[in-house]
Amino acid sequence: MIDAITGRIVRLGEDHIVVETAGIAYRVFCPASAIHTYHLGEEGLIYTHLVVRDDAISLFGFPSLEEREIFRRLLPVGQVGPRLALQIISLFSPDEFILAVSAGDVDKLTQVKGIGKKTAQRILVELRDKLTPDLGT
Repeated sequence: MIDAITGRIVRLGEDHIVVETAGIAYRVFCPASAIHTYHLGEEGLIYTHLVVRDDAISLFGFPSLEEREIFRRLLPVGQVGPRLALQIISLFSPDEFILAVSAGDVDKLTQVKGIGKKTAQRILVELRDKLTPDLGT
C-alpha cells in the first residue's frame, strides 16, 4: 500500500496530477477541487489510495486525510466506484458530505452527476453510522 507521496509536481491535468519522486513520475487521479491546491514545480504531499483491477492499476490522491477516508468509505457502497467517489469529493468538502449523510439529504447527493435517487439512498443507508467529524485523524 502506498500511503502518501511527496514529490515535485510536474504536470497538472483536469482530473490528475503527475508527481515525480526518486526519478519516478506517478499519475495520481485527484478530485477536481484538489487540483488547484498543487502548484507546478513545487513539492507536494498527496495522501493516496491504490486501486488494483484486472485491467488497470490506478492511484488516487487527496490533499487531506479526511478526503481520502471519505473516498475509502464510499468504495464499498454499491454503484459507487472510484470515479464517482472522486466526483462526490470534488463537489463537497468532508464536512459538507458528513452533514448531508447525517441529515439524510438525498437531494444534496443527487447534485453529483451520476448519482440518482437510489444510489443516494444507498450511500445514506450504508454510511450513516460510519462517518464522524473527526474522520481521518
